[in-house]
Amino acid sequence: MRSWDTLLRKLEYIKREHGTLALQKALDDPMIWDGDVSITVKDKWGNPIEVWRKHNMIMDLGKNMIRDVLSGATSDGKIKYIALGDNVAALASNQTTLGDELFRKATTTQSSTVTGQIVTTNFIDTTEATSFTIQEIGWFAGPLASSSANTGIMVARILYSRAKSSSESLVVDRTDSFS
Repeated sequence: MRSWDTLLRKLEYIKREHGTLALQKALDDPMIWDGDVSITVKDKWGNPIEVWRKHNMIMDLGKNMIRDVLSGATSDGKIKYIALGDNVAALASNQTTLGDELFRKATTTQSSTVTGQIVTTNFIDTTEATSFTIQEIGWFAGPLASSSANTGIMVARILYSRAKSSSESLVVDRTDSFS
């Protein structure tokens, strides 16, 4: 089951079973949304070469998307795409796209086996994203996210520098935790 769907169902349950005031109380409680990224670089045989970990910035539009899912303004908050670019501009929470998006791929898998957590995994094959030095990574969600560059809601962005070769693949795990 998708984490966003689970969250929406829980909030609908609170409203249905306990009323609007209980729903408002649940929404007023402070919630922390953390995003952590782990990138495993693998050789052409699939052996890990390097693991890189970083906390990432959640974008304002990503926070607003969750707000809109909770309010019922939208029902689609799924992270659908990862995008890579070569811009090194500093992170800012008001960014809405990558600085220079050069590659986009649909999410490989999502899993939510731990309460309040979802892991989005993207696999970048040996033949992909080799024509530029990766400098930035973004995750895109929402009903307008598509395979076209600069579409959807940019949930998060990190700076990551790698001149990926054709003998390397990347496994990018993004863990969103809500507490």
